[in-house]
Amino acid sequence: MIYNNPATSGVDMSPELLVRMFETIDNLTMVKGCTGDLSRMQRVGQLSGGWLPFYNGINPLVLDALQAGAAGLCTAGLCLRPQRCIDLYSAEALRRIRVGECDPDSCAPVLPEKIRDAYEKTYRELNVFGFF
Repeated sequence: MIYNNPATSGVDMSPELLVRMFETIDNLTMVKGCTGDLSRMQRVGQLSGGWLPFYNGINPLVLDALQAGAAGLCTAGLCLRPQRCIDLYSAEALRRIRVGECDPDSCAPVLPEKIRDAYEKTYRELNVFGFF
């Protein structure tokens, strides 16, 4: 995983550079985006033809990033509220299945009972904790 975290590293890698690295470095399989700019994460997906998954690294952008196509989350929130983050991920996967954005086998690796009603419950709880 490439971490693009300019706030802590002092280096901001462009989507073009990230995709070039993916194409030329063996075993590079994903990107963690911590710029706070969802359009840059989406650009990584566009430039790679969808082959380079991006993960969100910014807590307040969790829901927006998932809805923008993030493959997953890599944030402090996972350590603080792991089940809520799993539920939110699962709820977004269910939404994507329902609107035909992906098929159940590739989009929802979680059991159906884990995702039932999770969207509303999780969104409410994360909002209370200041995630949104």
